[in-house]
Amino acid sequence: MSDTGLMAGLYQHELMMQHIGPPLSLRQATQLAQKLIQQSQCRQALVRLLFHQTEEAFAGLISLHWRDSLQAVEFGIMIRPEYQKHGLSRSALLPLMRQSGEFFTQPVQLLCCFIDKHNVSANEGCRKLGFQRVANLSNSARHHNKNRWNVTMEQLNQ
Repeated sequence: MSDTGLMAGLYQHELMMQHIGPPLSLRQATQLAQKLIQQSQCRQALVRLLFHQTEEAFAGLISLHWRDSLQAVEFGIMIRPEYQKHGLSRSALLPLMRQSGEFFTQPVQLLCCFIDKHNVSANEGCRKLGFQRVANLSNSARHHNKNRWNVTMEQLNQ
């Protein structure tokens, strides 16, 4: 299956989308996947597909995006349920976050994410990675009812 097809499948999966929004149609999911790939090619986003090492199966997606409005890199992670709690997020995210400082054209000082307040395991995962919960001052509707987590590049590199 193509990268676009793998990514689109995540956005159509009801369980994967439960803390993000309603599952997307095939057309919407494919368009979003194509947009992510295009943004990656233009260095507007850093996108990586994750594969389980021993099973070599598609396990999820990590994306990092420069956000002018936040003056930060915002990241998102989607891990298929059967591969959650296997350490994939941590093993893939930390090197990717460090790489973001070289990837984006703007100097990266801050990394952040917004996580649904009810997604206990994802919020706990951010805390374990060294992120600190801060006030969510975003006016964006997509950040409504979410916790904001930040880590500075300095903290990350310690």
